[in-house]
Amino acid sequence: FLGAGFSQQTVWAEHDAEQPAAGGDFLCRQFWGDPWRLAFFGAVVRSDMPFRVPAEPFLQTELTLTFDNDQASGSAGCNTYSTAYSTDGITITFQAPATTRKLCGQPEGIMQQEQLFLRVMEKSTTFRLAGYQLWLNTEDGQSLLFARQP
Repeated sequence: FLGAGFSQQTVWAEHDAEQPAAGGDFLCRQFWGDPWRLAFFGAVVRSDMPFRVPAEPFLQTELTLTFDNDQASGSAGCNTYSTAYSTDGITITFQAPATTRKLCGQPEGIMQQEQLFLRVMEKSTTFRLAGYQLWLNTEDGQSLLFARQP
């Protein structure tokens, strides 16, 4: 369900056929300052199920990602975070994020969700853009699907 039917050529064609520059300049120019909101965790392994399923973030939480130059930041649901990132073509690398250190108890499971979000983001190796959607993908098949309002 994540990215089905999109080739890299399709993604670039949706952005005036502009090709990415070395160092990820394409991603930066198109999306600096505009917050992306997490819509789905893709291929998340749930301990109570023997298979992988997509999962939505808790309704009472907002997980965001904002790119600005070589920094990414946002809300992880309870805490805010900041990290350096770099891109090259469709590859992306995030450094270990620095976070505030609040402890939130509600909704139940929010801290586990936050840890999963930050872990998958840090492990991401590729990205895909399609319209107002951004996928971050790991080598082991996990994904974060973000959406942005037009």
